[in-house]
Amino acid sequence: MLFAVEPTPGWVRAIQALFGMLLAGWATQRATAMLRRTA
Repeated sequence: MLFAVEPTPGWVRAIQALFGMLLAGWATQRATAMLRRTA
């Protein structure tokens, strides 16, 4: 969900996108590690 209260600069959006990709990659890594441990 995205709430656009005011226009944000491009660099803020770039940092948010980078942080989101970092979190998604971390979550995927953790999920695969947990699946490997149980299998």
